[in-house]
Amino acid sequence: MNWNSVKQHFEDHGALVDIFYEGMTNDRWLRLFQWLAGHKGLDSVNYYIPSKDKNLDYFPGSLVSDIAETGFYCFASLKIEEIIVFFRFYEESELEIDVSPKEINSMSKVEVLVNLLSEVQRVVIASRYVMCPENSRNQIFNINGKFVS
Repeated sequence: MNWNSVKQHFEDHGALVDIFYEGMTNDRWLRLFQWLAGHKGLDSVNYYIPSKDKNLDYFPGSLVSDIAETGFYCFASLKIEEIIVFFRFYEESELEIDVSPKEINSMSKVEVLVNLLSEVQRVVIASRYVMCPENSRNQIFNINGKFVS
């Protein structure tokens, strides 16, 4: 595989690239948040606790009760080798990761992204992840790091 065979997936059309991990559970979220909290590339955190109407810029010690609250959300970003990747908690059963296609402009950056996504897959014990254009799950172009046609 080379850059010419995958670069069309990372052309900038004003939309993000979405990555989804399904089957998330509280335990998997806890594993992810703990991993993110200790990651040297952690760039930002927006952690919202509805019952306290409070936004935090860090992961608090007690996460379990927060995750189960209606209205809870958490956004975090990692910066890895000049690539910024956003992790989003919108619903308990699914992790969404976004990356701007502008960030991925070479095969080496594709490899950095895929390595990160594989590490996340291991951390959250997911059987698979998929990559697609933003809001276009019917256009999956990568499953578990493998480009598909």
